[in-house]
Amino acid sequence: MPAPVYITGPAGTGKTTKLLERTAAYARDLLTQPHQQLLAMAYMHGARRRLESSLDEDNECSRVPRTVSTIDSFALTLLNRWRTALGITLPVCAAPARCTQRFEQHGRLYLPFAEITSSAANLLANSTVARIIASSYPLVVIDEFQDCTGGKLDLVCALAGASQLILAADP
Repeated sequence: MPAPVYITGPAGTGKTTKLLERTAAYARDLLTQPHQQLLAMAYMHGARRRLESSLDEDNECSRVPRTVSTIDSFALTLLNRWRTALGITLPVCAAPARCTQRFEQHGRLYLPFAEITSSAANLLANSTVARIIASSYPLVVIDEFQDCTGGKLDLVCALAGASQLILAADP
């Protein structure tokens, strides 16, 4: 997979405009099958909403099939889809914010988000999972990348092995 594309600069320098231009260009080249989508993610819900709005308002990007999510939400979805590959039989839910330990309750396994994102990154090390993600989401766009650390960063690095990444960040 080609190296990630980085778009950096302080607020007001046109990062979003450049992100949308690159997204539209890569989408034309990479999203060639009916089942393929752009995966657009951000660190927090506010940034996710702004990214989704920007994609909706851009003439070319508005026509691109896509899934828009936070990184944590994508990690949770990925983990639930392939949890049995990690030996997890119960559906996984996010533990309350201050909880640092996993626990079971009402037929569900509650995990802290740090464990969810690192588990999702581990899943992407599985060649079958990586191929399915690459086929489903050949293009991944992440806004507000400067906030990405720990398990979230591990997940993004694992995605870079499967899909073309476009990352926008403040310096």
